[in-house]
Parts: sequence; C-alpha cells; structure tokens
Amino acid sequence: MNSVLIVDDDKTSRLFAEMIVRKTGASTINADNGLKAVETVKAGKDIDVILMDMSMPVMDGFEATRIIKNINKEIPIIALTSLNLERHMKRIKKAGCDRILSKPVDEQLLQSAINESIESKNYKKSNGFSCIEYLTNTFKKKVK
Repeated sequence: MNSVLIVDDDKTSRLFAEMIVRKTGASTINADNGLKAVETVKAGKDIDVILMDMSMPVMDGFEATRIIKNINKEIPIIALTSLNLERHMKRIKKAGCDRILSKPVDEQLLQSAINESIESKNYKKSNGFSCIEYLTNTFKKKVK
C-alpha cells in the first residue's frame, strides 16, 4: 500500500487532504509542522508522496522541503499553498517541490497529482527512469 505524508498546521486542511488520499487507496501519515515531517522522513517511514503546506509554525514548508530533499530526493513533494503563486512560485520550486497546487485545492486535481506522483515514483523504482522520462514515455504511448 502506498503512503502519503500530509503536512499542514490546519486540521481541517489535513482532514480534507486525508479524505482525498484515501480515495486513491493510499494510507496517510499526518504532521502539523515541517519539523515533524522531517523527523518522520528521518525515521525511515516508507513515504511515497508528501503533501506540503508552505506556511506553518515551527518549521515552514520551504525549509522542510529542502531538508527532506537532502535526505531523499526521490520523494515527490506536492506544495499545497494559499500563498500568492505569482510572488512565491520560484521560491517554492527552488525549495524542491515537484508540483504546486493552490488552495483551496480541487479534489480531482489533487487526486490526479497524487496518483501521477506515485506512478512516477514506482516507475522509477522499477525502471531507473526519472519523472521526466516517465512522463515522456507515458505521453509517447498515448500518442501512438
């Protein structure tokens, strides 16, 4: 079973994300700040995708993402943020997030992003390809 780490200081946002994750068939692990997320990853928990709020107390999503990517660059991190994307897009990408979704998050869009991230990670594990190569190969198959 796939596992998704949900990192958000807002309990309602975590519950909403958890509901969506469960529809994908994955299990969830919750953290209410970036430091707890880092500790979870350091503990060696098997995590397939991280949903990361960027604005949190204790340790924000920017710092947590940088640290997590230094520990394991293969874990896809999807930023979920209410920050102004126009102003913060470069900063979010520079931190290491693989995708960015704006809050309030569309349920179908989040579900799709989670499924694609898990598929991409699993594909790389078994074939040694990167996410870009996976998406390119998938696109080529659909075009044929």
